Amino acid sequence: MNATLLNHIFYLVFSVASFAISKWAGSTLVVSYLVPNLITIVIALLAINIQTIAVMTLKLREISSNQTQIFRKTIKEIKLSIFEQILLLGISIFIVRAFHSQEFENKNLMIGIGSFYVLYASLHIFIDISLSLIDTLFPESDH
Repeated sequence: MNATLLNHIFYLVFSVASFAISKWAGSTLVVSYLVPNLITIVIALLAINIQTIAVMTLKLREISSNQTQIFRKTIKEIKLSIFEQILLLGISIFIVRAFHSQEFENKNLMIGIGSFYVLYASLHIFIDISLSLIDTLFPESDH
């Protein structure tokens, strides 16, 4: 199974579990904090990731001596992560709009699970890019 698809399945499973625990505990985390700040969180992580990618690509260019074929897979993965983050931004805008719209069936469930999903996916991409930067700058390290 594709690693990206597997990651998204895990995000969904953790999102359902997080929403269930939040509901069980009577928490207002989703309504009072997560949804109102979701777009800001995603944009902030996207900005940090783009800066990290810039540093990483400069180092890769230095290593490769202008032979981009060597890092073709890495470049593809960078493009995919940027696309995923922009998609997550779009989903977060949709979630916030749905939150402020009139009631519809299962609104709280969809907004809660969707919010946790966007949060987990954004954080995982952030961690993945950060680890890639460490690997690029210090290839001999073991994290």
